[in-house]
Amino acid sequence: ICSAGVELLSNVLRKRSKELDAVLTSMLGDTSAFKSTSVYRSLSSGSGSAAARHKQPAYLAARSFADGVVEAALLARGGAQTATELINGLPESPMKQRLEALHTEVGGDLTHIKAGLEGWFDDTMNRMQGAYKRWSRWALLIAGFIVAAAMNVSAVRIADTLWSDGPLRSALVGAAPQIAEGPCQD
Repeated sequence: ICSAGVELLSNVLRKRSKELDAVLTSMLGDTSAFKSTSVYRSLSSGSGSAAARHKQPAYLAARSFADGVVEAALLARGGAQTATELINGLPESPMKQRLEALHTEVGGDLTHIKAGLEGWFDDTMNRMQGAYKRWSRWALLIAGFIVAAAMNVSAVRIADTLWSDGPLRSALVGAAPQIAEGPCQD
């Protein structure tokens, strides 16, 4: 119950898509060029209602990120002939700094630059995933307390009842193997 409630809350708040957008902003600076790429637009367009077709994606693969960054750089600097010209034509941003570092490290090989971008994205997403897990643990804890209070569930009262009521305790012990086997097949 609590897990479903937290997942519903996450969907209503669009938690994952907002966090992905925040990560992209921290990595790229201005995300408008990246969001205008065919890679991002294809992730943003879904089926269903008009609102569903234009919402932000909640997930982005590392390869899609690297392809989108290269496409955004090409859109920003259309006449570039080399990787150096392409990078030098970009505005100052974390993306430009990362591309310069990758270019220095691997040279002008676009395959290696994309691999470096994928690694950068994966590392950053792992940090975001950790933050999301911490948020969901707190949300689950709060939801658990709310459900326990609403259902008047008290572990102390259950333990006391089992301790003092021998027949009930024996019945539960006898039913345990059947419960462990799984649901009954009628």
